[in-house]
Amino acid sequence: AAFNTEVKYYHGKQGFMQMMWNTLSAKEEVIRYPEFGRIEIVGEKFFHSWAEKIIEHNITERAIINPKQETVNHFLHTYEYEKRSKYQQTHVLPETTLDISGDTTIYNSTFALCFWKQGEIVGVEIENSELVKMQKSIFETLWKISEPFIKKD
Repeated sequence: AAFNTEVKYYHGKQGFMQMMWNTLSAKEEVIRYPEFGRIEIVGEKFFHSWAEKIIEHNITERAIINPKQETVNHFLHTYEYEKRSKYQQTHVLPETTLDISGDTTIYNSTFALCFWKQGEIVGVEIENSELVKMQKSIFETLWKISEPFIKKD
């Protein structure tokens, strides 16, 4: 069988916004390994309208995060947390098991990677159902060994 692999490259704030917007085409769920902190790049207004659309389209999300202070602080940022809790289930894995950096998002037959540290915002989307099948099985394995994130008051 011939694979129609498509690779798209994105750069800067606009590229990042486009990649987030593309997830609205998810047919079922979106799975992610996020570091969080997208609001600082795309702004609250864009994030807010994007999150509303995610909820509107009934797209659910499962995410595995590291318990790093920076990640947890972003995650619990009231504005993000309230929106996110409507569509996202979150699990935690220590960095020693899985070291997460940037933002990896998997949906439909798309495997997307974003990175925005060191003043550079870059992203790549690879569309290939076989690659995604393998990545989903890795995610499911990690999901089983990870623990639900519990908000500590």
